Amino acid sequence: MSFLKRTLASPVLFVRLASMCILLMGMAFLFACSWITISGPQGQWVTSEPFTPPSSLPQTDIVYQRDEELGFVNADGLDVTTVPFRIPMKTLLSYWGLPFITGDNQTLVVTDHPYPPIGNIYVVRPGQVAVDCEWWGIARLAADGRHILLETSQGQEKYLPEDCGTGNPPEKIYKDIFGPLSPDERLAAEVRAGSQQGTVSLFIRDIETGEGRVIGEGRFPAWSRDGGWLAYTGPDGIYVVRNSPDAQPRRLVALEILHPEIGGKVYIDNPSVLYYPTMASWSPDGKWLAYHEYHSDPVDPSAQFAAKYYSIVKVNVETGETIKLLDGGFFPSWRWPAEEP
Repeated sequence: MSFLKRTLASPVLFVRLASMCILLMGMAFLFACSWITISGPQGQWVTSEPFTPPSSLPQTDIVYQRDEELGFVNADGLDVTTVPFRIPMKTLLSYWGLPFITGDNQTLVVTDHPYPPIGNIYVVRPGQVAVDCEWWGIARLAADGRHILLETSQGQEKYLPEDCGTGNPPEKIYKDIFGPLSPDERLAAEVRAGSQQGTVSLFIRDIETGEGRVIGEGRFPAWSRDGGWLAYTGPDGIYVVRNSPDAQPRRLVALEILHPEIGGKVYIDNPSVLYYPTMASWSPDGKWLAYHEYHSDPVDPSAQFAAKYYSIVKVNVETGETIKLLDGGFFPSWRWPAEEP
């Protein structure tokens, strides 16, 4: 039976497909005629000014997404700043998401949609139109706060932001190595098919030997900057595990499962209700994780679209203490100061 016939025959599949179509059309409407820019004084658009000093980006700890705005906030929840932010339309449905900033606070990197976390990569500097890097994959900031690690269908490629759009070859290639690399670039945290249908498992792999171990069920792994810990989104919350052969995962944060009656898992998206899975981001000192928390009812009605359903929270890795930083934002990314070359 064809996909179309199966969809029409199943009310659940039909509603899910229709919801996704409505979501995509709404996103296209909101971000049509879009140019990427960072606002200048009084919030006016800045697209033609030359490169400005690093102070043009707020000197805050965390960057996040607020629909068509870029958000900045300190780790104490203070100094919240939001600025308009859009990307050139590569397709009718182009959007942006998953922002992170290099450690020198001079370069912003985004993907051309918020989820799934794979797509065309753009680099932008304050006051300038974004550059389409002509890279396609999953972009992550390396532990040195300077390089971009790009995961492609062939493995990993390592670039500097200055390589964006130049056609320069990568500084280094890790062929057939997938998942976030540890800070020393000796281990990879891979997501593999789980033992049960519809599940996925995390596997830590030694790049040199190929040996490794299964950590547990989950997605979106993230290494602490010292490589001593791995955080990930499990089926029912955020987990952490020490980078040690005998270490066992520990659930740090319990998150609401949208549809427990059908085996829902928090690492699976649900476009019909604008649900994006959380992806934890480490503080530079490895003591805190920042993440977004979804609510079924709006918590910030002033937000235009998906952001109204989200809060940004941080959690202490040792004690489990949680502190809400703000409502109306998602996909927070902690800025790691750049190491000396």
